[in-house]
Amino acid sequence: MTNAPILGRHYSDVKGVISKFASEAALNSLDSAFALSTLKPIAQADPEDWQAAALLTRASAESGDTAAREAGIAHMIDLRTKGLTPPGMQQYTLEQVTVGETTLVVRMSLVPWGYYKVYALGQVFNPQGKIFLRATLESTMRIRRCLRRSIPTKPPRGFVVFP
Repeated sequence: MTNAPILGRHYSDVKGVISKFASEAALNSLDSAFALSTLKPIAQADPEDWQAAALLTRASAESGDTAAREAGIAHMIDLRTKGLTPPGMQQYTLEQVTVGETTLVVRMSLVPWGYYKVYALGQVFNPQGKIFLRATLESTMRIRRCLRRSIPTKPPRGFVVFP
């Protein structure tokens, strides 16, 4: 199986590709405003562009726009369900926070993975770039069954429901 049809569509637009690279560089430089202003038109022009959607979700999270972040997470899961993300893509960077010389990177799973069904992974890096703390948000089948009984048909805001 090849990613060519999925990737080819996004690499045909050189300006869009450069804009996405520039937006990711801006996010890595803590400039979410630039990333948001650059990515919104790209994502609106092509809602199936998973690269723009993932970066826009990250920019929303890093700018503090929780409503847009939650919508972006749901959109990424929808893109995965429709087969519009690369088949091997397991997670994407949701947020990166730097305090002093320490950086926390939070990755969101498109599909929960592993025995404990990890749906978010946080890694804290020291100044040398080495991980010194790792935390996961998990949901085993037993917990998910309990939650299904206790959560109304429409989950409260902030809950991520995986297919």
